[in-house]
Amino acid sequence: MNITKKTQRALTVAASLALTIGGLGISATAAQAATYKGGVSMQWACEKQYPGQGRTARVLDQRNAFSWVCKSQFGHQGGIDVNRACRDTYGGGAYAQLGDRRNPYTWYCVK
Repeated sequence: MNITKKTQRALTVAASLALTIGGLGISATAAQAATYKGGVSMQWACEKQYPGQGRTARVLDQRNAFSWVCKSQFGHQGGIDVNRACRDTYGGGAYAQLGDRRNPYTWYCVK
């Protein structure tokens, strides 16, 4: 198999990023590693998506990454649009990825 220098360089960069990201406890493929932007602040997402309501980010189930909610002091809760949080944080074209669906703390953004 003949790999061009450009492809070889891209694979090396992707592998380095994957190792760095892996050290942070985030799994990523080579394609995702090349576009990794950063983590997601669920609290900031609550403040942005429910402005002025004083909601707090909470995980309802520690074994379910999709169980994040924004909860008000009165018990009202609403979901978090993690894709929107990525766009709001990293700009248009950013979207959410998940390292482990059983771990709510493995959300991250790519672009």
